[in-house]
Order: sequence, then structure tokens, then C-alpha cells
Amino acid sequence: MALKKFVNHPLLKRDVVEYREFQVSIATTAAEHDTMVVVGTGLGKSQIAMLVMLTRLDKGQILVLAPTRPLVDQHYNLIKNTIAVDAVTRLDGTIKPEDRKMAFVGHQVIVSTPQTIRNDLVKQRISLANVSLIVYDECHRAVGNYAYCDIAMYYKMYRANDGRSLGLTASPGHTTQKLQEVMENLRLTKAEVRTEESEDVAPYIQTVPVEIRYVELTRIMEKVRDMLTDMYNDALDELGLRHAISKSEILAKQKKAAATKQYRAMSTIARVLKLSHAILLVETQGFSSLGEYVRKIHDDETKAAARIRADPRWDHIGHMCTAQPDVDPKIFELDDVFRKFRGKALVFCTYRATVEAITRYFEINRIGHGIKAARFVGQNKGMTQKEQKRTVQQFKDGKYDVLVCTSIGEEGIDISQVDLVVFYEPVPSAIRSIQRKGRTGRTRAGECVILVTKKTADEVMLRVADKKIASMKKALRVT
Repeated sequence: MALKKFVNHPLLKRDVVEYREFQVSIATTAAEHDTMVVVGTGLGKSQIAMLVMLTRLDKGQILVLAPTRPLVDQHYNLIKNTIAVDAVTRLDGTIKPEDRKMAFVGHQVIVSTPQTIRNDLVKQRISLANVSLIVYDECHRAVGNYAYCDIAMYYKMYRANDGRSLGLTASPGHTTQKLQEVMENLRLTKAEVRTEESEDVAPYIQTVPVEIRYVELTRIMEKVRDMLTDMYNDALDELGLRHAISKSEILAKQKKAAATKQYRAMSTIARVLKLSHAILLVETQGFSSLGEYVRKIHDDETKAAARIRADPRWDHIGHMCTAQPDVDPKIFELDDVFRKFRGKALVFCTYRATVEAITRYFEINRIGHGIKAARFVGQNKGMTQKEQKRTVQQFKDGKYDVLVCTSIGEEGIDISQVDLVVFYEPVPSAIRSIQRKGRTGRTRAGECVILVTKKTADEVMLRVADKKIASMKKALRVT
């Protein structure tokens, strides 16, 4: 076995950053130009950023931005454990403004959420005049009114030509236009792209085969879907719309109704959208999530919800969900996936109710076969940051074999190597699909399983995701 080579630098702690030629090549470019770095998840975006930081430490402060507090913590800890510099701090909105101001001025490396920095810039508490490098992690977010865009504008005013900007992402978007928009918003002039097909990356790529597992709706689920579809079509009839109408057309109709104050039409459109969501749940999630939504409609005080509740078919749907809450072919397929599995896994779900249902299924050992699972959801979905950190650490330590996640598990969180990633449903996003898949295959071969319900929205979302991923690869090739 060949000995590992490490990067040597006076400000770099010994034997902590493995030497990878493609990372050094990218960092060399990024040290001289404002650069977007696009490399696959697990291929060391943070290590590339470290190498660039080493070239800028003697030129001024370094500002590292990350979208969430857990990601801020991750970058902070990595910098503290990698670079031999003491003046490192982390900032977010939980710290008092005056304390943030003092901390910003008094530290050489600042790691922060972008919203915090934007607020302090607007209030003129801080200046970017002494910042020699800004690192934008998950830089594909730099569109619209996201804080990254405003910070880049301030940085251009403060530093003009002598500051450096570095964007990091695994998936910048599925079109050339989106990629160019991000680069323009962050004032980036170069793009360094590495994919699994890049020759210099090949030695570090692990095999991640993708298996599509198809399931079918049960008869009772088909009956519920048919009833919901009838209710949906009845509501469309009230609007004078054809049945085969897209969601974008419905939203356009809603916008027009709001502009002209057609309140009855607005309520009917709201009913259409609620029923559309119920259909999506029964097709892609099962009765557990639909049952939770039925309870939500029960507590909804809008006229649209009242009209739904007044329909006797809705009562019948609610009774069927209550009578058979675990009738979900995906749960049974998941059981088969884990029947012989040994290792660590992530199961990704879109909805919290599905997370709860799957976690409960593990707990009562109808799935599991000795496997222990924990839920991992966002702070607005029932977990504090402290609970998130504890759960991730317990997963690393082996207390849990499986984390059942919402999108919080997709983006950047420092979750240790996993052997299996399961998509409970396809997601129609190149970025999210790549981020999910990238949670495995980091240091050893992994697997990815996608559960798809036949003849439902699942199949549509799978096709959309595949098309966007192919489009993104094409856009990156011409960059």
C-alpha cells in the first residue's frame, strides 16, 4: 500500500491535509482568480478552501460563510483543527450585535451565517475593507435575494480589485444560465470543475451504484387516490378549468384572482392546491403522511379547508387512513432493503410525518433486524441544534445504524461515511439528488436505492431529476 502524502505549510498542522493533485491544482487557480469550485460531494471542497486560505492569511482577514449554523460549526472546527492560527471565531444571530462587532474586528478568520453578516453590513457594524478572502460554501444559493448576493456587492465596494472570492458547491444548477447567474452574483471569473469523469479525480472516486426499486399502490390506496382526484376535479370544474392542468397554471390563476380580488375563486384555488397535495401524499408517501395531513385540514380554519371537510368523501378518506395507517408498499420495500443490510445508512424523506412513520417502524422492529434508527430533522421541524449535534455524534459513535432525514441531511453536514443512501421518493432537483447520493461512497464503495411508486408523481420526478442532472453535466462541460 502506498504511503499517504500530506500538504506541508508553515501554517498547516502536520499530516492533516492529504495531498491530492487535483485539489492543489484547483487551489492554485483560486489563489489567483475569483473562482467557483465545482467538485463532487466528498472530494474535499473544504480542503481546497483551506489551501486557498493559506495564500491569503498574510493579506488580511478571511470570512467563511455557510448557510446554516451546523455548517458554520463544521467549518469552524475544521479550521481550528487544520490551520495553526488562534484568532478564529464563529458568528451567528444568537450572538448580541455589539459582541459580534467586537469579535469580527478582533479575529483573523471569521466563520458565519450569511444573514448575520448581511445584517451587520446593512447596520454598518462591520466593514469588509480588511477582508482578503470570502469563501461562499454551497454557493449555488447565490440567486435572488439570498444574502450571498448582497455580501458580494458590499465586498466589491469595499475591496475592489485586491480581494479574493471563492465559491464552493457540488452542484451549481442544471443549466448554463443558472451557473452563470451564480458566478455573476458572486463576481466570480473562473470555474474549476471536476466530475466523476475527470481523469485526475478518478483515483478518489468510489463506486455508488443506483438501484431503482419500483412498488405499486395497494387497492385501498388507489381507491383513496381516485376519491381525492374526483374531489380535485370537482373543484377545478367550479373554476371552469380543464382537468389536465399543471400546478404552474393553477398558481398563475391564483395570482390573477388575487390581483382582481376574486375571493371566491381564490378560496376554490386554495382547495384545489390542498387536494393536489393530498394526492401527492397518498401516491408518494402512504397513509401515515396522508393521515397527518387529514388531521392538519381538520384544524385548518380557512374556507377552503372547511369546504374539503364538508365533503363526505373526505370523512371516508380519513377513516381509511386511520384504519390502515401502515398500508404503505414503500415501507414493505424498505424492510426488504434492510433485511440483510449491515452498516450505516441514511434514509431521506421529504416530509416529517414520513420520517416519524419510518422511525417508528424501526423502533417496533417490523423493520430493523437488529438495526437502530434515529430521526434527523431541521430546527423548524422539532429538533434543536443541540439535539442535532448529539444525534449525529451518536450515529458516528455507533449508537444508531440509520438516520431517517429530511433535507437537513443533504447539505454539507459532517455525517461520517455511510454505506447506503435511500431516497424514499425521487426529488426533481439535480442539486438535491447529487447531494443525497454524495453522502455515501466517500471513503469506500456505497450504494444508493431510490423507491418509486409506479404510475404516480414519483415516476415524473425521477425523469425530471435525471434530465436535470444530464443537463447540469452538459452545462459544466461547456464552462
